[in-house]
Amino acid sequence: MQTTRITAPAFPAVSADELETWLRIDCGSDPETLSLLVGSATEIVEGLTNRVLGSARYRIDFAGSALCYSLPISPVLSVESVEVDGEPLTGWRYASGIVHFEALPASAPVVTVMAGSTDVASIPGALRHAIAVLVSASYNNREEVSDQTIRTVERLCAPHRRIVW
Repeated sequence: MQTTRITAPAFPAVSADELETWLRIDCGSDPETLSLLVGSATEIVEGLTNRVLGSARYRIDFAGSALCYSLPISPVLSVESVEVDGEPLTGWRYASGIVHFEALPASAPVVTVMAGSTDVASIPGALRHAIAVLVSASYNNREEVSDQTIRTVERLCAPHRRIVW
């Protein structure tokens, strides 16, 4: 299975203003670096939790043919399409993170979904904190993030991990 983000997140999980305050830097002094670091930190937190933070469109290419597939990301806002061999597929339904098929698909399906939080307020504070910690460590050190920082981020993310089988 391969999951690919096909649109950029609708909004950053932590704003530039919040990061400038966190880092105690002048407003607008290094926007490109902050944007790069918040994007990278968000991807790390999303990877640790299997949660999408800012809403975006994803393509999920499954392997093999089965009657149901568990989607590897959450929260799923909508399943936009299901295709097999490039053709739209009917006879499926989505419920509780799983796409169910009425009949066995001829080959592995490709599912397109909108996933993520609909606004910053719905992103857990601990995950936003983890992003700020990573951005701060990367901004201040520029090269290497310490093991202690990684452990802090993992602890902040742990209660929000989504286990996918």
